[in-house]
Amino acid sequence: MAMSKFNPNDSIGAKSNAEIAAYLREIGDPDATDFEPTDLARYGFAPGMYIHTHCRDCGDEFWADKRAWRCQRCAQSISDKLARLPHYIAICGHPGSGKSTVQAMLASHWHIQAVDDGAACRAIGRAHFGLTMHQVETQDGKAEVVEVNGDSLIVRDVLGRIARGLESEFGPWTMPWLATRGLDPQGHYSFASVRRDQGEFYHGIA
Repeated sequence: MAMSKFNPNDSIGAKSNAEIAAYLREIGDPDATDFEPTDLARYGFAPGMYIHTHCRDCGDEFWADKRAWRCQRCAQSISDKLARLPHYIAICGHPGSGKSTVQAMLASHWHIQAVDDGAACRAIGRAHFGLTMHQVETQDGKAEVVEVNGDSLIVRDVLGRIARGLESEFGPWTMPWLATRGLDPQGHYSFASVRRDQGEFYHGIA
């Protein structure tokens, strides 16, 4: 089929949405519709003149922007799923209860980004208390005993004291506030270090 209407090396920004959709229909893409280029960009698809050998999800060949990794159909499916879910999912539970596993499942099956809402405490622990990555990131490491100013403390307790210190100075919702700063309000996120009534914070901004 003749493709003289477009030069694949031209800038995609020079084409209108309707022109792109018409061209994709012309070359036989049954899913081509009139769309906004930014609608599905967060899910891996943007219109373009590059042919990709396979979609990351379904494996089909598709036409899209050079940087795309999903076809329009799969990106739209993800968008439709997320539209039915809250933007913020707060997970609470005892240490080792599987909170991180739930986060991983949400990311794998629902494309919900896992946010480390304890990152501030871990950063302070590593920078100022000499804790290692192993100690702040793993259950075994958090169970280790370290010396802090002459006292022997379990790493988990050190991190907890850091969090409580921040909350005593700046308020009980300091940790979720820090975790959500800078996040795209249209995105979907999960948080796995939620304590006490901090779930109300996420509910209030959802």
